Amino acid sequence: AEDGAAAGASGRAADSEGSSAAEGAGKERLFALLSGRPQALAMAEEQLSEDDPVMLQQLLEGAGRFRRAAQESLRLAGRETRFSRRLRELGNAVAILTRGIDGGDRSLTGLRTAVQNQMELLSAQVKLEQSFDAPMRFVGRSLADTLLELLRLEGDGSDRAKALAARLKVPDSRFWYLRIEALAAARAFDELAALAAKRSPVGYAPFVRAFLDARPRAMAQAKRVCPKVEDLPERLRLQCECEAWDDAAETARRIGTAAAAIEALQAMGMRGSGTEARAKLEALAASGR
Repeated sequence: AEDGAAAGASGRAADSEGSSAAEGAGKERLFALLSGRPQALAMAEEQLSEDDPVMLQQLLEGAGRFRRAAQESLRLAGRETRFSRRLRELGNAVAILTRGIDGGDRSLTGLRTAVQNQMELLSAQVKLEQSFDAPMRFVGRSLADTLLELLRLEGDGSDRAKALAARLKVPDSRFWYLRIEALAAARAFDELAALAAKRSPVGYAPFVRAFLDARPRAMAQAKRVCPKVEDLPERLRLQCECEAWDDAAETARRIGTAAAAIEALQAMGMRGSGTEARAKLEALAASGR
């Protein structure tokens, strides 16, 4: 009896292996058949998209459409509500793209990197949600929104924001723009002025604009930062917006053209009548240089 049971089990295993092999061979024949028939492949793709997405991925990959196969995994990942399953689908997309790259399609490299970054971000967001005492929602946000929220919650010195930016290789200039945006949104103008006192990889015009957006409250800070803007025509425009007419007259003199003086005079209007700054600008405008 035991021998019979063992034989039965062995037979079932053999049948199962044979069935799997036959199924695999059948899929290969189907893939080969459809790969040369674009219309049939499109119809199969539409049908399988909801009925059997796994088979659709295999079909697309078998037809050499690695990008589309990976996009199907990304679509499934977007529908998953559980972190582990979403991460699994993202990993599947990376695996598909890797096979395509190994097969010679280097154009898939950028997409693979983007998906890998998405996996990194998702993992980091889950850990962030677990690290706060109060319930926080980070999953589903973009990287920029996640960093902005951390800066909003913890201030410009947020270690979590700095660590996440470093982990996901956010360019220093991009991180500075986010820091400026977060401080401006929080109306933390003293901290924003302190940041503007440092060497900035994005220049100083973004600081001036952030202060100007909060006028008249932060007008004094805007005027103080304006001289640090290196591009003279841009500095002139910002000084006119700040109504820093003496500084604008000096910048126009350094530019040395009548056009610069006329631009400042037009911005000034009647507000600077009788001032020394207006006299200097009018003299430069009249020079015709």
